[in-house]
Amino acid sequence: MIAIPLSPVGAAVVVLVVLMTDRARRQALRDAPALFDEVFDGRETAEITVHHTSAPREVVEQGARERGYRLVSESSPSSSGAVHRLVFERVPPV
Repeated sequence: MIAIPLSPVGAAVVVLVVLMTDRARRQALRDAPALFDEVFDGRETAEITVHHTSAPREVVEQGARERGYRLVSESSPSSSGAVHRLVFERVPPV
């Protein structure tokens, strides 16, 4: 790994970005149940996008399972691979 020296301002910007991302992720986790109720509302297919400030993929998948959905497809529309579009389908009741 190569260490890149940062100026004090650069270091402050990095810390600020990390703190803001962490805060956004925590807010997304708090809002996740309501979002999942809205997205996984009984329709045949549901789609949700996961990224660095959203609820983690594992949390989304668990929320979908709890609401009767299963993951059927995923794609990464961003070139960095940091964004994932997850597609779920409703599991028919048994």
